[in-house]
Formats: sequence, structure tokens, C-alpha cells
Amino acid sequence: MYKRPVTLKDVAEESDYSLRTVKKVMSGDLTVRPETRENVLQTARKLGYKKNMVASVLATNKLWNIAIVMGDYRYFFPEAKTGFQNCHKSWSGLKVEIEFLIPKDKSIGAAKSILQNILQSEKYDAVIMHAISMEGLNGEINAIIESGRPVCTFGADAPRSKRLFYVGPKAYESGRIAAQVMSNYIGGQGTVYMINQVVDEMQTLERGKGFTSYMKEKHPEIRIENVLVKNGSGEYHEIVAKLMQSNTIRGIVGTDADCYIIGLEAYKTKRKDIVTLGFDLTPEIEQMMLADYFKIILSQNPEQQASIVLDSFCKYLLYHSDIKNIYTDVTIVTSEVLRYKGNVRE
Repeated sequence: MYKRPVTLKDVAEESDYSLRTVKKVMSGDLTVRPETRENVLQTARKLGYKKNMVASVLATNKLWNIAIVMGDYRYFFPEAKTGFQNCHKSWSGLKVEIEFLIPKDKSIGAAKSILQNILQSEKYDAVIMHAISMEGLNGEINAIIESGRPVCTFGADAPRSKRLFYVGPKAYESGRIAAQVMSNYIGGQGTVYMINQVVDEMQTLERGKGFTSYMKEKHPEIRIENVLVKNGSGEYHEIVAKLMQSNTIRGIVGTDADCYIIGLEAYKTKRKDIVTLGFDLTPEIEQMMLADYFKIILSQNPEQQASIVLDSFCKYLLYHSDIKNIYTDVTIVTSEVLRYKGNVRE
């Protein structure tokens, strides 16, 4: 089409995007929407723009196979999978493939088995992961990295491993936000029970620490009672059911994804007066919130996390971009927020 070398201005004119947007795409700016980036890159390839990242990637026969290790439970992960798939659509033309590897259960052994299989296989070039008890997987993570394949984490971190970078919320700060919201809802007084499970999971532990720290600093008059669930969801139900019989409880916090159990027990006992708070928004919890049996969710925005971590990892693998931890937002969701969104959709 052009007898002279193609410029960024040519790409901008042909793609109908501004020169500023085209430059942002070529520099790897994360604020550009995936569909915009893909349109610009497709135009660049069509025009034969050579002095850019696209040409260098297409010039190699390297196909990057990225293993994504994560659960398939009804909370967090469905949204994360959507985020990965949507982001992948914008990279698939640039020799990137993804495969989801699902541990058979929530145990650390199941996650270790997946990572050990990756280590023994030559199929995968890089790993993105979120697993229960990430800290217990440091050895496997480091072994994969030492084999020459980078690993990054999202949603739950393993900071004492050699992982390349982490994408997700700051768990401690999320806990402090939760405490501020809870204290406002209960009027700065009363007893709040915090439900914890026996899982060596950094995010859960740090949320609890942040929650307790804020209350001690700002509202020492609020009493915090920690309850440990040792034997899974059955015991979780039993403990919360007993708490629902008390007339002195002002609030209950679930520090992990099983917080939906709190809402179910509130529904069974018709307790709308207890302020319930958790960290994962599911369709099930949405219904309980609209019925006022669950009060507050601090959404971790898993779809956003997944999109960002894959996008950043691809830029690192293909373009050797600088990489660092990316801390994502948490969103305070209440029943009124959900009602507002429902009205907007109408």
C-alpha cells in the first residue's frame, strides 16, 4: 500500500484511532481497552508496520503456552475465567495460548500435584496461578521458575516464593476497609464475630489482621471475637446457626469465600438485623443481599484481576516489558448498589 516505511500516523489514520491512542497501544499502556488494542494491532499488521512490537513477535515461530492453575468453584473463579478468555481473544493472533488446569479439590496436595505435573512436562512455557494455601506451594513455584519458566500469581499471593509478580487486592488494606464499613453499619459499638477457616491462605489471614487492626485503632469499644472453623462447611453452618440465636451479636464477618454460609443461616433464621460482611460476590449472595439477609460485600473484581494479569504477562513474555506487582481495587457492594445496577440495566 505504501512505498515508504509505514508510520504510526498511517496506522492511526487507517484504524480510525487517534495517534495518541496508537502510541499508547504500541507502548503497552494498560489503560487501553483490549478491543481497541487488538484493532490497532491488526491494522499495524495489515499495513506491514515493521518498527514495532508486532513485527518482532510475528517474526518468531515461538508459541507461548500459558498454564492457568485455579479452581472451578462457584465463587470468584467463573468471573476470573471470563476475564482470562476475553483478554486472550486480544492476544491469540500473537502466538499465545492458554489452558486451564483445575486441581481436583481445595487441598494443597491437589495444587502441588498440578504444579509437579507442569514441572515434568515440556508443554507449558509459563504459569499463572491462584490456589488454596499459596504459601505452601513455594517449593513447587520455585522449581518451575528454576526450570526456566516464569510464574505469576493473582488473587492470592506467594510473596516468599520467586514468583515474578502478583495481581490482586492488598489483603491487609481490604480488611481495614471492611472494618470501617462494619463499624459504620453497627454504630461503633457491639460485638462482631469473625469467621476463619483452617487454611494457610495469605489473603484470608491478612484480611483478618487488617480488620482487627482497624478496630483496635479506631473503635476499641467494638468487641472482636474470632471463631475458627476446623472441619469444613458443615461445621461452618453449625457455628453460624448458633451465632444467629444470640441477641447480642451486631455483626458477622466471613474472611473467605465460604462467607455465603452466613447469609444462608441468616435467611433460615430470618435475621436481618445482624450486619453480615464478606469478600466474594456470587449470584447466590446477590439474591440474599436483595432480600437483606446479607449486608455488605467487598468485591475483589476477579474478572478485572484475570484480564490484567494475563495482559501483563503476555507483554512480559512477548515484548520483554518491565513487570511489577499490580494492586487492584476492591468495590463496596450493598443491596442498594445492586438495586441501582438493576434499575440501570432496565
